Amino acid sequence: MKVILVLSFACLTNAFAQETDRQDMERIQRILKPSKADQHMLDELHDRINKAETVCNIGTCKHLRDPLLAGRGLREFKEMMKKYDECMGDCRMIVRKEYDLVEELERKEDYWKNVVEIQEEMSPRDAAAYWGQIRVYFKNLDEEERKYELIKAALQLTDADKRKMEKLDQQIRKQDRTCKTGQCAPIRILLLEGKMSADNVRLSEKLAECMKECKQVVAHKERKLDNLKKQEDYLRNMEEIRAALSVLDALIYFDEIRSDLELFD
Repeated sequence: MKVILVLSFACLTNAFAQETDRQDMERIQRILKPSKADQHMLDELHDRINKAETVCNIGTCKHLRDPLLAGRGLREFKEMMKKYDECMGDCRMIVRKEYDLVEELERKEDYWKNVVEIQEEMSPRDAAAYWGQIRVYFKNLDEEERKYELIKAALQLTDADKRKMEKLDQQIRKQDRTCKTGQCAPIRILLLEGKMSADNVRLSEKLAECMKECKQVVAHKERKLDNLKKQEDYLRNMEEIRAALSVLDALIYFDEIRSDLELFD
């Protein structure tokens, strides 16, 4: 019996280790494997860099740039060029992360080939260990992926959330039926029996007002259900943006919609 328990524990431990290795490799692949989305991300980063460069050139450092273009003696030119380079260097700091991300994207392919070779010739665990050694060269992509994972985990509905949605939906529907067959029934009957006329418009407005007033008792439940549905929709949208465009676009999308979710208030 003791031997069986030891073997069972060993099997469970091995299965857990394999699952962990699989999850590690999936995450490494999301960060490191080159994709068509990389070019979109590069284009977006270069666009940000170019805009910042323009602002630095014709704005922040213009007072140093114009005299250089006008021409000066060699010694004076060198001194002014040094000041101009320092000014541009400081100004470019606002897009330092963009520059770093471009470098990380451009080095992905070679490192991904190494990961694949190690995984095939050795093991996924060795590939994960290799990633641990090189991840410092991809710290920004790693950080963006970590942010994405945290947001995704927060938006993901739990089984309890799904049961709550069903219960809220049932309670709201029940109140809707109660309103239609009770407090608002007389108006509803008149509307159903009436012919197309100006009175129908008035009755429709009265019915809408009646239903709104009658359903106030479940208004808070409607808001909760609506927020849970939004979580589902926004998560799906964010995943699609991540797959089709980039992790940066997915995070930008989240920043745009986060105020619409009570979860992140």
